[in-house]
Amino acid sequence: MKYFLLILLFIFLINCSKDSDDSGESLVVSSLEKNSNQNLSNESSTTQLTVNDFDGDGVADNLDYYPYNPYKVIDDWGQYVDKYPTVFTANDITEINRLGLEEDLKLAADYFGKYEVEWWAVGREINAMLELASDWCDRRIERGQLWYYDELKNDLVRLKNICMTQTAHPHASLEWNGNKNTGGTFFTSDLSSFEGWMEEYRKIGLNLPSGSANAGMVRNSGYTATQSSIPFQYDPSTHPAGYDWITKEEHSTMVFHEYYHITQAQNVMATKEIVDETGNTVRPEYGPTAFSEGPANYISQYLIRELSNIGTYKASTKANSNLKDLMKGDMEKVQEMFKGCLDFKLEELNYGNPCDPYMFGQWAAAYLTNKVGNMYVFHDVFWPKINEMTFVGAFEDTFDMTYDQLNSEFRDFLKLPIEEQLKIIPDINFSSN
Repeated sequence: MKYFLLILLFIFLINCSKDSDDSGESLVVSSLEKNSNQNLSNESSTTQLTVNDFDGDGVADNLDYYPYNPYKVIDDWGQYVDKYPTVFTANDITEINRLGLEEDLKLAADYFGKYEVEWWAVGREINAMLELASDWCDRRIERGQLWYYDELKNDLVRLKNICMTQTAHPHASLEWNGNKNTGGTFFTSDLSSFEGWMEEYRKIGLNLPSGSANAGMVRNSGYTATQSSIPFQYDPSTHPAGYDWITKEEHSTMVFHEYYHITQAQNVMATKEIVDETGNTVRPEYGPTAFSEGPANYISQYLIRELSNIGTYKASTKANSNLKDLMKGDMEKVQEMFKGCLDFKLEELNYGNPCDPYMFGQWAAAYLTNKVGNMYVFHDVFWPKINEMTFVGAFEDTFDMTYDQLNSEFRDFLKLPIEEQLKIIPDINFSSN
């Protein structure tokens, strides 16, 4: 779920510590047996029962939902926590940028609820990235959260080296692979064309003002670790030359966009995954792309302005962007795309589609929220029904229409004059107070 926002040239390209255990441990439980057939008092014998407890958390593996994670024993997906999201930043990211990111994440968590979330922000320097990658791998290994962990759990040195390559290739050592930079391995079918995910974000940061983030929900391993390029917008000293007009609101909106994905995902308990036509591993009950990216776009843009107006979010002095103006520009792009997909179906629009699921989905979200008269209908009404009713059932119950009915109505809506379309968009800007 990547977040794309195009404002002029600004492009968003858009997923306490404890020593880890090197090997499995056994928990020895003693039980006292009384011999009732013998006339003996205060006499007992001890029977040793060996229980497998690999992560050493005191819960037997067969009773432990996460037997390789010493911090979890139950499926706690969807539960609120007491802590704010934890931010991990490369050491070449300035303190001002790190604090700005933390502040926006706290604001999003205060609004939508605190979930167990990590945010990993990659800088621009290779050595800084490698240090951050090492921290990432240590954390994932400590919690057994690599999908190839089970196969390699008794060789933690090799496991970390593989993780480092998956994260930071081509800058991590390939000694574990005989220094071969070709062929398939645990995480790719062709290492020669593979880039680690941190390297991808580092290279995006070399091309400012581009930026990118991925919400990073991993349901079946029980964690959310958002990944992003450098959050340069908060610190004027890190703005690229010629882009003095950039404001922190652009990154604040992205934070809310990604946290909206996180909130949606935490409302969906289903664990079934499939690989879709784009090659992404998805949970069908999370819903179609246009119905996740679209609302995340629209609601994040609205909320950051609304929170500014009520004084919860402190906007920068340069922030001046009316939501109607933003949506008007996006509708102009939708109209151009619409010419090439007159019979589109919103539920079939995916990443890379000529009819962009972000843009079409954003205006569809505006249409639906206006139709029911509730700007917050997705997270307050729709998502909480999904576990009981399925995504499609919850959609139909919430909006009183099927996908086909929405597509028909929305195509007609796209044929209206822009003045009529903009009537459904709130007239809201950032507060100058």
